[in-house]
Amino acid sequence: YKVESMVDILWWRLSLRWSLSIVGLEEDAQH
Repeated sequence: YKVESMVDILWWRLSLRWSLSIVGLEEDAQH
């Protein structure tokens, strides 16, 4: 199904953005 692939892409982008935000918060905490 194309719908499943779209959901996978959206979830991947969401998790990627979430992980990047966590890394940014950790970097801010160090400084």
